[in-house]
Amino acid sequence: MYYKINTSLKGFSLVRFHLPDLGSAPSAGFKLNNKLYQMLIARYADNEIIDFDNFTCCVVKLETMFKTFQGLDRDGTGTVELNFSEWLFLTMCG
Repeated sequence: MYYKINTSLKGFSLVRFHLPDLGSAPSAGFKLNNKLYQMLIARYADNEIIDFDNFTCCVVKLETMFKTFQGLDRDGTGTVELNFSEWLFLTMCG
């Protein structure tokens, strides 16, 4: 998936143009808004370059968070209710 999205093969030298392709990659299927893409760039990029290791960490984290949310959203409404301890556990350890 990294090499399908990263056509330059030099890391993500233009993160703001490549990272949204993660949402359109059939193998990933993450639908994120622009604010979240900017947050991911700030977290996983170094000088607007995402190397393979950081890309992998990002995808694993996204996949884990999506699956966790889907597991908590039992009625399929797109919302979940968490108390403070549950939220801290999920965000710090999830």
